[in-house]
Parts: sequence; structure tokens; C-alpha cells
Amino acid sequence: MDIPVHASILGLLLLVTLAGAQELADVSHPWQQVDLDEAALSRARRSVAPFIELDEQQLVDLIPARKPIYSWAKFPIPGTVSWDPPKPQQITIGSETFIPEERFPATDSLEHTGPDGTLWTYEFFPDANGEPIYPTCVRDAAARDRYVEAALSMGRLYQVTGEIDYARRAALIIARFAQVYPGYPIHGRTSSRGRYKFFETEPYPYTSGKWAQWYPVDMPDTEKLAMAYDLIHPSGIIEQLGIELGRDLRREIELGFFADHVGLILKYDTWHATNLAMRTHNLHPSKCRSMIAIGRTIGRPDFVHYACMNMQEILDARFMVDGVFPESPDYHAQTAGGLLSGALLLQGYTDPPGYTDQLSGKRFDNFDRDVEFPMLRRAYEYLDDCPYPDGMRMVVHDTWPRHRPENARTRTTSRLFPAFGHAVLGLGEHAQQAEAHLHYSKGFGHEHNDTLNLALWACGEELLSELGYTYTYRGWATGSLGHNLVVVNGGNQLTQPREGGSSIENPSAAVGGELVTWFPVHDGFGLVEATGADAYPACSIYRRAVMLVALDEQHTACVDIFEVAGGSQHDWMAHGSAEKDQTLAFTAPSAPFADSLAEDGRIHIPMDTQEQQVRGLLTEFDRYGQQSQYWGNIRHVSKVSGLGPWQATFAGLQPSDAKLRLHLLAPTDCEVYFGEAPSIRRAREHLPDIEKYMMPIMTARRTGESLTSRYVAVWEPCSAEPWLDQVELLHDGPDGLVIRMSAGDTIATVFWAPDAATTLATDGISLTGRFGCVRTSANALRMSACEATRMVSGATEITAEALEPFPLVSAEVADAGDRLIVAGHLPDQIEPGGWGILLHPGGQTRAIRLGEITRNADTTSITCPDGLGLVGSNADNHWRETCFPMRTFD
Repeated sequence: MDIPVHASILGLLLLVTLAGAQELADVSHPWQQVDLDEAALSRARRSVAPFIELDEQQLVDLIPARKPIYSWAKFPIPGTVSWDPPKPQQITIGSETFIPEERFPATDSLEHTGPDGTLWTYEFFPDANGEPIYPTCVRDAAARDRYVEAALSMGRLYQVTGEIDYARRAALIIARFAQVYPGYPIHGRTSSRGRYKFFETEPYPYTSGKWAQWYPVDMPDTEKLAMAYDLIHPSGIIEQLGIELGRDLRREIELGFFADHVGLILKYDTWHATNLAMRTHNLHPSKCRSMIAIGRTIGRPDFVHYACMNMQEILDARFMVDGVFPESPDYHAQTAGGLLSGALLLQGYTDPPGYTDQLSGKRFDNFDRDVEFPMLRRAYEYLDDCPYPDGMRMVVHDTWPRHRPENARTRTTSRLFPAFGHAVLGLGEHAQQAEAHLHYSKGFGHEHNDTLNLALWACGEELLSELGYTYTYRGWATGSLGHNLVVVNGGNQLTQPREGGSSIENPSAAVGGELVTWFPVHDGFGLVEATGADAYPACSIYRRAVMLVALDEQHTACVDIFEVAGGSQHDWMAHGSAEKDQTLAFTAPSAPFADSLAEDGRIHIPMDTQEQQVRGLLTEFDRYGQQSQYWGNIRHVSKVSGLGPWQATFAGLQPSDAKLRLHLLAPTDCEVYFGEAPSIRRAREHLPDIEKYMMPIMTARRTGESLTSRYVAVWEPCSAEPWLDQVELLHDGPDGLVIRMSAGDTIATVFWAPDAATTLATDGISLTGRFGCVRTSANALRMSACEATRMVSGATEITAEALEPFPLVSAEVADAGDRLIVAGHLPDQIEPGGWGILLHPGGQTRAIRLGEITRNADTTSITCPDGLGLVGSNADNHWRETCFPMRTFD
């Protein structure tokens, strides 16, 4: 599969697009279908009623002619701004309604002459940092948004009811925006953290726009107005109104507004979409969708094809074989959602007769999104699979921790996103659902310093949290200290190549983890193990194994083994719930230690992200190799007395809240500290509330030269009272671990070994292999093993053939299905539905679910139902990924 060289065609398309007055193709209006049931029809009528009550002159006069502008400063009253035509000077935020310039009088003004020669005045007052706040622009922006939505609603109402007044008023709104649009100045930031200003000389920066402040999302309002225009076009009102006004409205609207706006954005593309990261940015699907809507409305199939080519490149070059856009679940939803919405606008589209696009060389006849964009289906399957049982998307990287009850489920199973790098061990139904998440992805934008982070969801809620996305204490939320992992040498993990540059442009240098073992939960036992030593180059070992063990249908424990070798300080971090007030109590005695864990013992309240941006600083983010500034953000610290093992409980304040009991079994020579830190989430981005909400946090610290640590813990989620009667570390040696958990008459014995040839034994139970679990009760014996050849419990013995890696002969990607050919004969014990680990020459790994297995004389053919994304042959020993990150291996 060849990826189009998008940048090389941008200039050509720009010439085609802007060269003179290009003929507009005939369009059969409306190309949209509108279907409003009675309830939706009633809501639409109510929403536009205030605009219908205005006379036509009032309707036009209330449309803001001046472009709203912004700064880094936030309006003093947070919340969504609403505006209504009956009281046009007022705005409402929450429960407060006021005239902005009276509530917040301006003390200064800024003047700027627009492109059409109009002198605009922007009154402002400074915030505490001296940044301007434009109170009347807040009103103008809210009014403009309301007018755009009203025009689209009126267009839909006209289509459904045929009432001409809706079409006429929509036309008046569109015509007025077409009249003021040419005078809009270019405004925005000099860079992502630069100053806000007006721009008069091309090329304009990426973070600027004519309608908005960031060019890829400059056209959504123009798109809505274009769609309204399409819906009212059959009424003939545009021509009639043009005669009344003495204006060529069709030309003004279609060429002077809609086509001109697309042309400007195409210019921006030639200036900025010059590398893969920029061309496939998560905002560009919005741009593409707008181009499609405008192109279909005014008969510009070249706009449509350009957008499709950009969408195809995003899917081909940035989505992984498991369907994931790897920045974060939220940015996946934004990107995939934008692509799907654009594809939906294209469904059934046919190019004008005889049209073949000059750039793509294609024409569309009855466009089918499943044929043109097959990856979209896989991308949406990921959105179904990634939420926690309560519907909140798994909080990974920059993901807003928002509850979405519509995504909740009643049954949980294990899921693996093997190319992205995230494993979910899951089991149970309804209130007994439990999930352990081990994250090991690489950094491809919007990442956190979170390799081998553990999240735990059980008993109806998230029990081990990370903070997610925030614009407040962003450095704290993204840093390694804000995650459940081992922090080495007191500082952040690496997330981007040490030699510099972008991992998107140089994916072979991307930093993160690799999967070692994957055994999805079966019969109440499952495990995942991953390594991530390149996140801490000082370490030769940085590896975590997580096992989910169901002792019965109501009770599940999580065994957690974290090995680290290298560095001089190891901090095993654990955070409680970020969703509610909690306490953290140890059974061992403790005493106050310091105000914080900073070296000076003082609390260091972080500078919020907004202030960092205003000042043009980047100091909120810890640099790799430096001691984290956020030890000072862990407050009111106590130290636990004595040696381990330790037992502690994270508990909510309400009787109905779940608890999480920790059994930290090893090492026993740690210094254990606990305190609290801002939980971020519950403040809901309202900065004054950030310091009101705290969450418990602890670390088990070890120090020493060339340090080696093996942390062994058992997590016990409890709906009410603790249920594990005893947790013991029966064996802890270089050859491995044996852990015993007891609950009533049920005993679970868990084995872990670093080497599959190791034999571990205790009390008549033995394992030769790496992972195993034996559960006994009065009437049952359950035995589970992975990467093992023999397991014995009393008189019961299970054996398996030892397997060596099978060399790859070839790999192919085809419409009929992806396929691997391996040398040798796979044993019969390997069945379809199982998993294998693909080992790349550079040490990279990826799990593959096995499909149909055909055993031949010297080779075995394996289909890959989830996709393989790899082509190559051992004939020339060259292998290439066909999906992002598109690495090559020799």
C-alpha cells in the first residue's frame, strides 16, 4: 500500500483552486437529507422563535460585524456563555445575566484596520497578569454562534415544513455573514504558546485564522452556513433577495465567502502541512469535513477530492493496525469522529458527469465509506472497547475523565490494543466487573510519562487513578509522579527520542514499552507483562507483570510485580481515586514527616498552565534527567514506621464507597511515605477550586547505587469490608516468587519466575515455567499456567510442550485477509483464537490473535482476523509495516 505524498500536491491544488473564476458545477439541491420527528421539530421551532420575532432589519443589524478576538486571559466568570436576541446587550453565564461592558468596564482599547479598510476598536481590561480581556467580544462570539446555529436550524425547518419565512431569514443571515466576512482580519497566536496578535503578511502562523484562531478549525461555522444555504437553495430565495438588495448574492456567498474561505485554508496547508505530523494532525478531519460540505454545496468536486485525499492519508499514516489513533482515547475519538462525520457527508456522493479529479486521478460514483475508508470501522470498534465498565473512557494520556453512561456495559472481558500498547485484564458481570489496565504505549503526541502505568477498576468505580487531561496543573498530570508506576532517580520518564525530533517522523526511535506476555482472563485467571526500559535509559530492567485472580464469582484480586534494575532511587507510586474524597491508612504506625516530599520539605504549589502560557514559559514540564519539581506537590507527608510487609487501605468517606486494600509484600526495606496531592478532576478545570480537592498518594522508596528492586503487591478491591483473610509471600528469590492468598476455604497460590525453565514448589504444588495459579476450595481445583511446561497440584498434573520461537517465512496484507507463514509445524495445542507474540529484529513486539491455522509439511499458515499490518519475506529479510508507525525491519 502506497501512502500519497500529500505535501507535493498541495501547491498544484492551490493553483487549480485559485486560478481565476473557476466554473461551479451544477448541484442538485438539497444534497442533504433532513428528518425531524415531532419532538425534534418542536425543539427546532422553539430554538429559532426569538429570531422569527425580530423584524428583518433587526435580524440583520444584531449580527456582529466585528470579528471576536481572544487572548490567553480567561473571562472572570467561568462557564458557557449564552446570548438571546430579545436582550442583545446581555449575556448569561450560569445563573448570572449581565451586560459585559458594564459588569467589567474597559480601561483601554486596541484598534486595527481590517482587510476592507474598516477600522475596528476592541475595548479591553487587563487581568492579573496584564493580559487583555475583551468583554464585548465574549458577547459577539456568543451572538455569532447563535446566529449560525439559527441559520442551520431554519434551513432544516424549511426543508421539513416548506415555510418560506424560515428560508428567507436563513438567507438574510447567510448574506450578512458573506458581507462582513471579507473584512475579518487574521488573528491568533504567533505559536502554540505565543502571543495573540493580528497578522497582515502571509504566511500566517498555524495558530491563527480568519473566522477563528486555529486554521484547521476555522471553517465549522462556514460549513454550517453552507449547509443551511444548500437546504434553502430550492426556494429561490437567494435570487429573490439578491434582486431586492441589488447584490449578486450567489456570487458573494458561493465565491466571495465559501470558496474564498476554503482557498485561504488551502493556502495555510501549503504553509504548514509540510510534514507528516502536521498533515495528519488531529484537527484536520474538521477541516476536511468542512471542505466536503462546502464543495458539495457550491459544486466544487476538487474540494471534495482534496478532503478525501487528506482523510485517506490520516487513516493510512496515523492509525495503527488495531484501529487506534495513538495520541489518546479522546484524541482518537476526535480524529475518528471527524473522519466519520466527513465520510457521512460523502455517503452516496457522485461526481459531476465526466469529472475526474486532476490530483487523485479518481472519480466517485455512489461513494461508499466502508469501501473507501475501511479503517474507520476498526477505529469505531476501539471506541466501543476502550471505556471502563461505567462508560468513562480509559484515562490514558490526554483524555478528559468524563463519565459517559451511554457507554456503560454489564459484562467485562479482556481486551488488548497490541499496536497502541494497552492491555486490559477483565472479568465479571454487573457489580462484579473488574479490570486491571497495564499501559505500555510509545509517545506519538499528547502522551504522558506513563510507561507501565497501572489503573484498576472494580466494585463499580475506578480505584487506582491517574489524572487525565487538564489545562491547570498540566505538568503534574502528565509527569511520571502523577502515575502508578516506579519513578527512577526522582524524575520523569522519556517519551520522545533522546536525539530529538518527532517520533511521528522517526517512529523507529519512539520511546515506550513492549509487550512480553499476554494471557487474557480464562477461568478466572489472566496476566499481562510488559517491559519499558527505554523509558528510563539508566535501567537495564524496567518490567511489570500484572495478574488478575478471581477467588470466587464475587471477589477478584490483582497481583502486581514490578522489577527495576538501575538508577539510585526507586519510588513505587500509588494514587487513590481522583473521583472522590478518600483516606489512606496503614496498619503500621506512622508519624508526620514533612510538609512535602520536596528536598526542602516545603509545599510548592504549581504554576497553572494558563499562567505558564501567558508568560511564554515551558517550566511546568519536568525534563528527563532532572529531579521532578512535583515532589513539592505531594503534601502533608507522613512516614510509616518499621519494615515491611505493609498493609494499607484507600477508603472513601461514604459507607457505600468501595475500598482498595494494598498488601505490599516486598521489598521489606523500603521507606514508605504517604500524603495527598491535587486530584484535578473534581475541580472541572475551574482553577480556584484546584486546591480544594485532594487525593491520597504514597510511595515506597529505596535508595542505593546501581539499585535493583522487585516490588511485589496484591491489590484487594472491596465493595464493603476486606475479604482476603491472609496474603503471604512464601518464596522470594532470584528464581522467582510464590504468593498465597486465602479467603474462607479458598486458597490461591500464584507463581512467577523470570525464566521458563525454573521450577518453583510449595506444599505439594509446583510449576515449571513462568506464570501459574492454583486455586483450591472444598469442592474444586483450578489450575492455570502460561509459558509453562508442567504444573502439579497433589495428584493432578498438566503438561505442555516447550515452544521455541517460530521463524517467519512471509507476511502479507490482502483484501481477503492478512496472513503469516511461519517455518515449522505448530503443535496441535495451539488453536485458533489464541495469541502469539511477533518479535521484530529490533526487539519490538506485538501480540497477534490467531485465526485459521493450516499446518503444512514444513510451514504453518496463520490468518490474522484482527489485521497484521506487516508485509515481507525472509527471502530478502525485509519487513515493512503497512499501518502507523510504518517501521521497517531488516
